[in-house]
Amino acid sequence: MTKAARTAADLDTTDSSAGGILVQCVKEGSKLRARVVQDGFEPDWNMRFPRSIREEGTLYVVDEVNTAPDGKSYIASGEIRRLVQPV
Repeated sequence: MTKAARTAADLDTTDSSAGGILVQCVKEGSKLRARVVQDGFEPDWNMRFPRSIREEGTLYVVDEVNTAPDGKSYIASGEIRRLVQPV
């Protein structure tokens, strides 16, 4: 059984978004929001995403994104990986 990540540094990393959905954390007022930054999704919808791993500007790759029951936000599902871009 995998232990839940406590911070973004604890996450597994990937250098590709292939097979996943790209999410980025952005500052909105005093809050740090997770937003899907991939075509085919509403860019302004908030997302249920673990607060402890949110870091401003960081890109994440999630296995799946589902529309929340309210029909106005998303829920991240499956594994969450931090995207690291090659230098």
